Amino acid sequence: MAIFAGLNVSDKTTHVFVVTDDGAIQKRGVVASDPDVLAKWLGKRADLVRVVWRPALYLRFYIMG
Repeated sequence: MAIFAGLNVSDKTTHVFVVTDDGAIQKRGVVASDPDVLAKWLGKRADLVRVVWRPALYLRFYIMG
């Protein structure tokens, strides 16, 4: 089973989701936008296939057009 992490990054907080290849959420949360905090939250997951991120700044443009 492949594991993926998605990060929605803003200046102060990051929303993190860890999901399986079939879309089941394994873990989710909100952490500080700090590399050390993110690394600790994700842990040493050797099974992570890919980590993707999106700056939260652009979310407003997706919603409002």
